[in-house]
Amino acid sequence: MALEIDDWYNEHVKGGVIFAFRGEIGDGIVEDSMVRVEAQTKDLSQGIKKKAYNIMVECLQNLFFHASPIFRNGKEIRIGVCAMVSDGNSYHIKMCNYATQKQTLFLEK
Repeated sequence: MALEIDDWYNEHVKGGVIFAFRGEIGDGIVEDSMVRVEAQTKDLSQGIKKKAYNIMVECLQNLFFHASPIFRNGKEIRIGVCAMVSDGNSYHIKMCNYATQKQTLFLEK
């Protein structure tokens, strides 16, 4: 049974969600998401905000360029999740995307 993004999101993205994106990864995703990240992190300290912003840019770019395509309704799309959450003591950036079976076997080695 294939992993569904919504199931993964519901299991792993919990707590104080500062920013979350899940869905189709297309042109403009990095720029659009970073505007939202900047707005959502305005209350964080400057150091944390800068680090989080830079890591989120890198994560979203990786999703955009490296997520494996899947076929839905006869169309090839790339789907992923990128979220920043706080548990009250620390911040966590979580990512998820589909990988081919060949990629999965390589990662398991």
